[in-house]
Parts: sequence; C-alpha cells; structure tokens
Amino acid sequence: MVLNRSASMSLSAELSCGHELWDRYHKGTLIALRNVGVEVNRHLSSKTFEGVMCSEQHLLISDALNRLWLEAIVRFGSERVGLAASEQLHPAQLFGLLFYRAQASMTLGDALRKISAYAETASPTETFSVVREDDCDVIGITIFGNKVSVPQARLEFGAMNLLNLCRAVASADIVPINLSFTFPKPENLSGLNEAFKCPILFGRHESSIRLRLEDTNRPLPSANPTIATLIDRILKNYQPGTREAITARVKRLLEVQLENGSITRNWVAQQMAMTERSMQRKLAADGTSYLEIRDSIRKDLAAQWRLNRKLAPSEIAYRLGFADTSSFYRAWRRWYGSTPSSDRC
Repeated sequence: MVLNRSASMSLSAELSCGHELWDRYHKGTLIALRNVGVEVNRHLSSKTFEGVMCSEQHLLISDALNRLWLEAIVRFGSERVGLAASEQLHPAQLFGLLFYRAQASMTLGDALRKISAYAETASPTETFSVVREDDCDVIGITIFGNKVSVPQARLEFGAMNLLNLCRAVASADIVPINLSFTFPKPENLSGLNEAFKCPILFGRHESSIRLRLEDTNRPLPSANPTIATLIDRILKNYQPGTREAITARVKRLLEVQLENGSITRNWVAQQMAMTERSMQRKLAADGTSYLEIRDSIRKDLAAQWRLNRKLAPSEIAYRLGFADTSSFYRAWRRWYGSTPSSDRC
C-alpha cells in the first residue's frame, strides 16, 4: 500500500491512540450530528463514552443517541438527515484504525469479515455481521435501543457509512444488489435511491446490504500484508473477548435473573447489546450454547431451592421458566436420575 504523507500521519496517529478504538464511531457520530445543527452537548459529550465498556451502559448511550437523531430529524425537517450527516465524514473518521486495517486487506470481503470481528469493540450498540450466501455477501446491520426506538435516520446513517467504507476501501463505486431496512416504507423516498443506487426493501426482519461476490472478491489496490499484520497485533488488545468472557456474562445474567422469573434468549442478548445470532456464534466459539448454560444453572438452582428452601416442585418449575411441572420432572430425572419428590430432605 502506498501512503501519501497525510495518510501516513493519520495512520500513525491511529496507531498511537488505539485505546480509543471502541468509541471512535460514537464520537464520529456526534461530530456528524453537530455538523447538521444538533446541540449534542445538551445530551452527550465525547466524555460520556469513557468507561462505558466497564459499566455496561451501552443501551443507555444508545437511547441518548436515538434522542439526538430524533432532534436531528426535527431540525433538518426530514428523515434524510442520516444521509446528510454521513456526507460530513470520511470513513476513516468513523472507523479509525479499522478503516486502515480494511484498506490493508487483500479483498473487500476479507476487509469486511475482519472488521466485523471487531464491530462490538468499535461500537457496542451498532454492530454488523458478514454472511456469505450462494451469490453474494450479506452485511447484516444491528442497532440497539432500550426505551427509545431506533429512528429511521440512524439506520440510514449506519447503512450509508458501511457502503461509504466499502467504496473508499475498494476505490470503486460499489453498487449493492439491494438494501433492506426493518422500518416500514416511508412516504418520501427522495434521496434514498440516489445515495444507495440500488433497490431498497422495507419492513424486513433485518437491515442488511447485499453485495455481489464480484465486488467482495475483487483485490484491493491498497492491500499490504505487512501493515495488516501490524494493525492486527494492536487490535488483539481490543477484541471484545478481552473484556469479561461471553460465557461468563451470559451465566451471570441468568444466575441473577432466573430467580426473578422466566427470561428469554433475546432478552439476554439485548442486555449485552448484541443479536441472538451474534451471541450464539460467540458462545459456540467458547464451546457452549445458551441452552447448555441455562440448563446448568437451572440444575443448580433447582437443587438449592428444593433442599434449602423446601419449595414445591410446581413452584420451582414456575420460577425456572419451565412450560409445566412435567417438563421440570423430566429435567430433574435427567440431572439426578430420580424425582424431586424422592429427593425431599
């Protein structure tokens, strides 16, 4: 990869401040919102993100960003403020070190798969995945909210940023096969077709960008294995796994919440600001699954409650979220080779 003096200085700056990797995207978003007239300091500042990885306030931060986007829509007078905001920043300003890692990849597909592995670190409330299908690569986009729904403008902003990243890295006008959004079809489509240059589908279960394999398989003009290896060494320090292990996080949530009533897999995934599919994939990498963890915790809690609290089997079954008492009895026999009644103290 041939870097001009300006690009070399930018890369050097990123390498020297890798500790800011995770919040770069959010800070870039604040700059974009400020550029379209939003008074971001009334809601958030760049310091808001400091320490969030430890305090796990991701969803609160995401709600604050959602409120900013709602204000931006009012000030701009259109949902297209997301597209307007995306024009304010180069992908390097949003993705930081990940942008340079993408540039150094051998192909666009390699670049997308590499940086998707760090998406949770770069932006815990806005992640994306890359899945190869028969004739295309699908970039799935997930943005989390809590009490405030994710505005359409924020989804458009996220999708446009990913497409801008692809176009900048490939040094080509990448045109997707199609684009999907979870929100309903808006009355005003002005600006959308011009920006994405492809068919747009609405009301889908997932927001995504479908790219042709001829585009994702194309060699990148800036490919450089030496720089890629250098950046990978730095990125290893900022992988999501360097925080609390995914298995331990799921186990801790279940241990605390199972006693308070039945909870769902989707709820657990939301608490960790990730999709169910992403959580399952990460657990599989740890050699386990959500169902295995839940079953283990149910087994331990059932024994504790039965022996120490003298709770009736029907009460335990209800508290642990079993469909009925019979299901609980079958689980107990599988765990202990007997029945709860025969194991009464």
